[in-house]
Amino acid sequence: TGIPSPDITWQFNMADITIDMTKYIVSTSSVVRSDKNNEVTSELIVTTSDTNDAGNYTCQANNSVRNTSMDSVEVVVQFIPNVTISGSDTVTSPDTFQYT
Repeated sequence: TGIPSPDITWQFNMADITIDMTKYIVSTSSVVRSDKNNEVTSELIVTTSDTNDAGNYTCQANNSVRNTSMDSVEVVVQFIPNVTISGSDTVTSPDTFQYT
């Protein structure tokens, strides 16, 4: 919240995220509260994820009056493994298999 409304930016592992509307989409809304402060909400959406997307995501808010305010979250991405046997058969966990 604040006056003037803060600008919101996103980072991944301390590097700025380029919002390209394919991999990353940002949804931002602003509401003027009764105390005249502007409340800004921002949501980062990762449209297609893989293990390379695991790491620290940081949301930064700043305006011309106040220093940067930020909050971070660590994201862990887990996938079901694929196992290829003899170059032809593929087994996807949690299926069980025996290879001798």
